[in-house]
Amino acid sequence: MFFANYPDGKKHTDFGNSEASYTFTQYRRDIDQAISSLYGLENVEYGDKSIKVSSNSYRVDADAVPCFEHRRYSSDGTYITGKEFIGRYSGDRVNNFPEQHYTNGVNKNNITSKRYKKVVRILKRLKYKMVDEGYNFDNISSFLIESLVWNVPNSNFNNSTLTDDVRNSLTYLIDDTSTQQKCSEWGEVSELLYLFRAFRKFSREEVNEFLKDSYNYLF
Repeated sequence: MFFANYPDGKKHTDFGNSEASYTFTQYRRDIDQAISSLYGLENVEYGDKSIKVSSNSYRVDADAVPCFEHRRYSSDGTYITGKEFIGRYSGDRVNNFPEQHYTNGVNKNNITSKRYKKVVRILKRLKYKMVDEGYNFDNISSFLIESLVWNVPNSNFNNSTLTDDVRNSLTYLIDDTSTQQKCSEWGEVSELLYLFRAFRKFSREEVNEFLKDSYNYLF
């Protein structure tokens, strides 16, 4: 079973695919039952995206996200694979491309002499510290921070100090998120989904405020 995204004017029969009788809702229900049977219903919490299993004396907290394969088809019948699921309560369809995300992140990290991941970690920790001090960054996720730093040109890294890398990265991000035009082509780390075009929980303006607050907090 899989979800598919077809080119305009095409449908599943054009690629030899057929509708499955086993739906994603049925699949998730089966996963729910299997996990609750294994760990006990009292230890399981069903969120919109994930199933959370609480820890005990012999296991740690764990999350599971039931999903189908996602296929993004080209006109010639080839496709890129990712993951897709439907929110349990929201009904939102979410797809991502974890393999491409991982590969691109590793490549950028190597090109920047490991500075890319270091800057990402610094900004993630900074966000949590600022939230503890009363800042409201509810819509600024760790995934979003990683995607923002992904869009910083490699030339902004490998300065004489890591502090300079963080300063240069924030300066670039603040300037380029100041208008939609400057960041309209930005993508997630996978480079298969736009960062500011599709419907998101966050807005470009919200991101710009987070970045400016972060810069002012540090410098």
